Amino acid sequence: MHCCLRVFYCFLAAGKPQASTRCSNRNTPPSFQEPRELQCGQTLTDIQQNLNGSADLETLAASAQMLTSQPEDLTAEEVTTAAQIADTLLSSENVSQSVREAAVATVSQILNANQSDNIQENNATLRLTQTLSSLSVNLSLISNDSKLVQPNIVVQSAQISAADTQGVQFTALSGTSGSFVADRIQLDTNTSAIAVETGFIADAVVYLQFAPGEFPQ
Repeated sequence: MHCCLRVFYCFLAAGKPQASTRCSNRNTPPSFQEPRELQCGQTLTDIQQNLNGSADLETLAASAQMLTSQPEDLTAEEVTTAAQIADTLLSSENVSQSVREAAVATVSQILNANQSDNIQENNATLRLTQTLSSLSVNLSLISNDSKLVQPNIVVQSAQISAADTQGVQFTALSGTSGSFVADRIQLDTNTSAIAVETGFIADAVVYLQFAPGEFPQ
């Protein structure tokens, strides 16, 4: 049985998510984690206001993920707030991997929200993009799991010895879902040319080639 860590289940009441749980394959056999409940009436603004206090960041991150699980219903202001929440969580030091997972899931979901010309929203998403860029550089240094995968976004980091590589290739293989899937994300840390396995189609390929002597030994 294959089970993805980031499968997200919602139990709905009046059209709003009330709780979530994840199917985890970290154990054998795969099992569901403890469900997290959303406080009735809690809003994204409430979550944002509690981020700087002593509140449980895991609960706040999971709540933000739940409240953005129907992105087509979000207003421009809610998208802005959600982006700011994700930015704060991903910028915070010493947060758990589950907080990062929930924050990246929130980012993935708001990418499906309706397009907006709201300046505040655009500024928030720009800051979030910069934070994600920093996270992709540092993730392998701060976490044992150097890859975060959600349907619309992948964040991956790797430490590579420049003396031992000709080039690095990141590949996202196509699947039936039309979304990114963790077991179809590949990282080759030593390749001299772009290569995709026979019989597979890639949705995205990023290749970085290093010239001999480009980095000091």
